[in-house]
Order: sequence, then structure tokens, then C-alpha cells
Amino acid sequence: MKLSILIPTYNRCNDLRKNLELLCKYIKDDQLESEVCICVSDNASTDDTSLVVQSFCDSNVSVAYYCQQQNVGYCNNLLYVLSKATTDWVMLLG
Repeated sequence: MKLSILIPTYNRCNDLRKNLELLCKYIKDDQLESEVCICVSDNASTDDTSLVVQSFCDSNVSVAYYCQQQNVGYCNNLLYVLSKATTDWVMLLG
């Protein structure tokens, strides 16, 4: 993997679904499955965020999902998802 797309999120499952749909489409269309992964850190959302992300975890695109036990704030959630990146490059989508 060369690029991690980092998505810290909180209670925006509809926007997240649209973003994941587009990202997965672009990654598949350009045959980048072995080069790009998506990392989502859920900041203890109370909506359907976990269900949305889990629906993409079975795709050919690498999607990692992390869920905070409690809301840790935007900065800490961002730092957490950044700490999970293992690639040379990262892109923040948030």
C-alpha cells in the first residue's frame, strides 16, 4: 500500500456513504486496490455510521474501521486515525 485515505467521522453516515461509494469506485476503476486503503475512525457516532462502513468492508477495496468508545473530540480522533496509517502517504478526507 502506498496511500491511506483517512476519514475521521462523527454522525454523518449519509455523507460518509457517498464518499465511500465514490472512493471505492475510483479505486476500482483505476485498479488501485493494492495501492490505496481507506481508514475510517468513528468518534462514537449515534447514527448508522458503523453499518455504513461495514457494508464496504467486504468490497475488494481495503477499508479499515475503528470505533472510539466515547467521543474524544475531532483532534484526538484525527490523531488516532493518523496513527493507524502504515503507508508512505496519507490524505485526510474530513
